[in-house]
Amino acid sequence: MQDLLANYPVAWTETLQWGDMDAFNHINSTHYFRYFENARIAYLEKLGLLQRFKSDSLAIVVKDQSCRYKAPLKYPDTISVGLSAGSIESDRLTFKYDIISHNSKLITTTGSSNMVIVDSNSGAKTNMPDDVAEKIVNLESPYL
Repeated sequence: MQDLLANYPVAWTETLQWGDMDAFNHINSTHYFRYFENARIAYLEKLGLLQRFKSDSLAIVVKDQSCRYKAPLKYPDTISVGLSAGSIESDRLTFKYDIISHNSKLITTTGSSNMVIVDSNSGAKTNMPDDVAEKIVNLESPYL
């Protein structure tokens, strides 16, 4: 399991819930985006950015995201979501995700999300503060 997560600065672990399954006896596709979100919040918390964005009236929001299902997830299982920043630009960044099943020890799902920085007051897109980009680069550099 650790080998599959070795290239990620953040890994979020979560136990799957019976109620997340659908009529086809696997985890419903909508839940995967919540798993991505949980990992993303853990990443931002690790950097201390959630409070920072609130105090600076900034927000990091999803512009678009994708999910590729390679194998179904089923209850009971535990998953780990590995997350890394794929690219960092002045006003946006891309997160990449792998979901790993603890039962199968396989990457069952891959995904990405393009994130933009917005001014919380005006809703307008804005540039990422330099020190925020630096924190991300410092977190990611050992994994490149």
